[in-house]
Amino acid sequence: MPRLGPITLPPPMSLLMVVVLICLWATPLVARQASTAWIDFRLLMAQLSLNVGANGQFALLKAQGDGGDAPGALLIRGGSTSLAAMAAALPDEKKHVLKKTPDGWVLSVPVLVGEEARLDLAPKTSLILRRDQGAFIAVFGGFSATSARVSGTAAPNKGDPEFRPFLLAAGRGHLTLVGSGFTGLGFGAETPYRGIAVVNRGLFAPHGSTVLADNVFDDIGGVTLVSTKGAEVSSNTFRYARGEALRLEEAEASLVRANRFDAPEGHGIRVTNGSTDTRLFENTVTATAGLGILVDRGAVGATLFGNAVKKPAQSAIVIRQARCVFVRDTTAENAGGSGIVIDRAEAILIEKNTLRGNRHAGLYLSRQKKTPATLILGNTFEANRIGLVGEALPALHAYGNDFSAQLPRLLGGDLTGQTRLLATDLLGRAPVDLVSGAPLSALPARSPCEAEAQS
Repeated sequence: MPRLGPITLPPPMSLLMVVVLICLWATPLVARQASTAWIDFRLLMAQLSLNVGANGQFALLKAQGDGGDAPGALLIRGGSTSLAAMAAALPDEKKHVLKKTPDGWVLSVPVLVGEEARLDLAPKTSLILRRDQGAFIAVFGGFSATSARVSGTAAPNKGDPEFRPFLLAAGRGHLTLVGSGFTGLGFGAETPYRGIAVVNRGLFAPHGSTVLADNVFDDIGGVTLVSTKGAEVSSNTFRYARGEALRLEEAEASLVRANRFDAPEGHGIRVTNGSTDTRLFENTVTATAGLGILVDRGAVGATLFGNAVKKPAQSAIVIRQARCVFVRDTTAENAGGSGIVIDRAEAILIEKNTLRGNRHAGLYLSRQKKTPATLILGNTFEANRIGLVGEALPALHAYGNDFSAQLPRLLGGDLTGQTRLLATDLLGRAPVDLVSGAPLSALPARSPCEAEAQS
């Protein structure tokens, strides 16, 4: 039976030595059954600092308690393993940190999955992370869960009552979560620890793309993908997230499809901080405490197609300081704010959407650039407080929009003066610039960024 190899960190250990040890652990090993070692918790913190920064680490340290022994963690290295194999490798004095119970495997310490290692949860596996003991999982290699369950316990942590267990993949790490359930994870505002996160910043590409499919995320802080490439989030259910349910930050070529977001305490979906080529297809977002969908802070090339946002406390969809965004065949209804808000965005196409029953405007536009003009084509406005509101717009090309169920309040803001013009053509049969009131000689040109947004 493999034995647990002790690795300890004496107090005078220098940061340089820490880095050397970490680099040795990261060296590729031949494919084999992973080995397990007991390491000083400060080594895990050093690895986290190198990959996700030091913010929030004091909370992790406090959560380990102030017992007589120095806090430690389990390191998995050099191959793939399961919970059963990990438990079998533990010596008698460490058996208590990972043990099998009638409810599942109970983990009482943090786990670090090294760069060339992988931890796999087989079908019907239940992994319970003890909140009161400061347990969490940090993945720098691979982690998979198929038809499994990962949950955090409810009893608060004495060292830091705000602490909750979390699942983090960082550096070259990636997650493959399929058909599984995740409950009671995540704490605080720091991205790496707010629930389930993948942070792929670094010089080297991750070992694989992250895939989250057919899972249930219940009462977690949220799911965050940072600097990922080609990540897929499909057919999941997000229930009662304690913040933004799904956040994409600096992410490239993400597919978010056919997910359901129920009653998050923050926004439903956020695409932000320069994320590119994001596809949001056929998602349903309901009863958010914040916005339904937010695309902002330099996001480029987002396509929103076939989504439904219902009863958000604030606006349903907001596009702010973004470029090349295409919103089509989407329903925004019964929002506490507006159906769709476009603010300081460039090259925007709003086409064939249904904007219904929103407490402010069906569509609100503000501070757009003159070239290229924002296009609104073939949308349906119905029973909003005001159909279309515009402020500080140099141009707004419209065609084929149906305002027949929007009477009497058709236009607002700087567009109010064009109400009579619009009332004579409620179905938008004639192309028009709604800012100047001038007819357009031809159908508006498609957005020059449409190809980029749809790629």
